[in-house]
Order: sequence, then C-alpha cells, then structure tokens
Amino acid sequence: MEECRHTVLPAPTPELLSALPGIGPLGDPRLWAGAARGSGVAVECHLLERGGERAFCSVYPLRLNLLTYSRARLSWPVRLCALPCSVGAPGYWASSPGMRELLFRYLAALPGGLLVLNTEEFQDTPGFVRGRTLPACVLDLRWDSFEAYMGSLRAPYRRRLRLARAALPGLAVRDLPRREFTQGHYALYENIYRRSAFPVEKLTIDFFRDLPGELVEFSLDGECVGFVQLLGRGDTLWFFFCGMADGLPWRADLYYLMLCEIVRRGIEGGYRTVDLGQTTEETKTRFGARIEERGFYARHANPLVHRLLAAGKGLLEYRDVPAAHRPFK
Repeated sequence: MEECRHTVLPAPTPELLSALPGIGPLGDPRLWAGAARGSGVAVECHLLERGGERAFCSVYPLRLNLLTYSRARLSWPVRLCALPCSVGAPGYWASSPGMRELLFRYLAALPGGLLVLNTEEFQDTPGFVRGRTLPACVLDLRWDSFEAYMGSLRAPYRRRLRLARAALPGLAVRDLPRREFTQGHYALYENIYRRSAFPVEKLTIDFFRDLPGELVEFSLDGECVGFVQLLGRGDTLWFFFCGMADGLPWRADLYYLMLCEIVRRGIEGGYRTVDLGQTTEETKTRFGARIEERGFYARHANPLVHRLLAAGKGLLEYRDVPAAHRPFK
C-alpha cells in the first residue's frame, strides 16, 4: 500500500466530518453519537490521509445472514463497512478516485470476511465481488405545499389515501420528545424488525432516545399504534425507522398515513428530497418515489471462500424489480 497516514477513531469528530464535503448522512455528528451508543457493536472509523486528500470509512463486526435475499440461510461473522444503523447510504467516503482505490486496497487487507454495503457506484473493484442490494426510494420534492402535492396525484392514488384516512378517522399525530420514547415504543420497532424480510442489525432503545432527529407518534384513542423516526440532513429528510402494533386490521392504511406524514413534513420543512429508505418499494413508488440502485462489494481473506463468494454471487444479490407506477398527472 502507498504511504499514507492512517488513524483509527471510535467516532469521527464534528471537525473532521465538516471537512468531508458531500458525505451525506454519514457526515452528521448527531447520527454518530446516537449510532455509537445504540448499535450495540464496536465501531471503528478509519481515516486515510495522503497529501491534501482523505478517505474515511466505518467498519464493525456483525454476524450476518449472507443469504438474506434467498430462502436459504447462511449465518456468518463478517466485518461491515456501513453506517451502523441500517441506513441506505454508503459507509465510506473518498475525496478522489485515487483515494477510493487506496481505501479499497486497505479494506481488502483486512482479515476474514468483509461486506461493503449500500454503494452508490457499480464499478469493478479489484479483489471484491460486486452485486446489487436493496435499492433506495427517493422522492424529489417540487411542490410548495402538501396540498399541491396531493393535487398533482392522479385520481386512483388520491383515492387510496382518502380510503386510508377514512379507515382511521381518529388517528392523532404528534411530535414525540426523545425522553418519552418508552419500552412500549421500542416494542413497536421490534415488531417491524421481526417481520422484516431483510433484517441486518437490531438497534437498541438508546438509538431512538439519543438521535436528535424527529420522532413522530401515531395514536388512536390515546393508545400509540406506531411511530416514525426522521433526520434532516442538508437538503434531504431521511426516513430512518418505524414501529407498528401487531395484528392491526388496518395496518396497510396506517403505513400509508405514516408515509403521507413524512412527505408532508419534507415539503413543509423546505427539503429538496425525502429518502424513504429501503424495502416496501412497491408502496413507496405509489407516492412518487423513484428507485435508486444500491450495490455491495464482498470479499474474504481466504482465497477458497472468496472463490465460493464469487461463484454464488447470485444468492447474495437482491433481484426483485418493483412494479412501475405513474402516480402523477
């Protein structure tokens, strides 16, 4: 490896993050503070410096089902290069193609298995198997009010939202102070985690209590039936996590109204985009979200295991394609 300065940090400083332009949600020190306490994993942040250039990544160990997108199961200890809270953004940044190459050469030298998640580029990288993972659902906001957004929807899509409101006429929405996030709220998150077809890592209750974003509670007759967690970063409002009660006959209606509230807050907050996260692409495209592809890079230090990874790449990849929707007039 070419000579460079290598620093390992338990978490990046705000000063460092502010010096990494275009780093997205990875650059929010509030997120790192919450993730460090709430992920339950030992995160290492690596900073590579060469001349005036830099590269940065977050790496942590996790036992992961490598066959998440197939019916089989293969639990394997790996290192993840990712943001330690299951958000669909890459866990690395480089100031130039040369520094990206240097960073991946460093990552390739790590022992054991390594999975680099949620990459936004799909170039071949020496020493790594490349594939596709869950895409992100992003809604570009071009309206000056939520009413204008609703007016731009075609009739069948407006009707679906009206039906959801009619099914839950007494639904109350309020901002939930972080100190009021209880074990009951956390149990709603656990419901979603258990039902997820693509679980990666389970966050602790401290993540929700520590992240200085928005917690929005949905309740009926004084009883909480769901919540969403949001974080604004630059021009984007990020949908992080949600929780919902089990056994609800109107579960789909509640989810529609949750997404509706997120879109409303994005527009009224003056954001340019809302990142609605990964999974449930079918529903999110009905709200006008576009699909942004995400990839992964995988490798193993053992040459035989690495060859098996390359041969079985199709089992690692996400291959579903959401139905095309045209919700706008």
